[in-house]
Amino acid sequence: MADTFDRKEERIQNDPIPIQLEGKKYRLHDWSAGGFSLKAYHRDIVPGEVVEGRIGSLFGLPRSAFKAVVVWRKQQSVGFSFQQLRSETFAAMRERATARKCRR
Repeated sequence: MADTFDRKEERIQNDPIPIQLEGKKYRLHDWSAGGFSLKAYHRDIVPGEVVEGRIGSLFGLPRSAFKAVVVWRKQQSVGFSFQQLRSETFAAMRERATARKCRR
């Protein structure tokens, strides 16, 4: 099934930022300041479901709590859109994405 939502931010790959969702640790498969995907999830999860998590440190910021909604599920992979993310964390993620894009 194709993504049916409008992507507002470019996806970054091969930059496995650590996160924690529902008490389980993951490394992001890909991410943007708007959302992220995981290669696998610890339980069945469906589009529209909201989860709470914590994201690892970025640019010296403390770990940050967030909420995200499931936007797609393909076999084991899951795509999420951030619903509540601190503005400082959002800005740091955009800065990191811009820096990685410039290094290409």
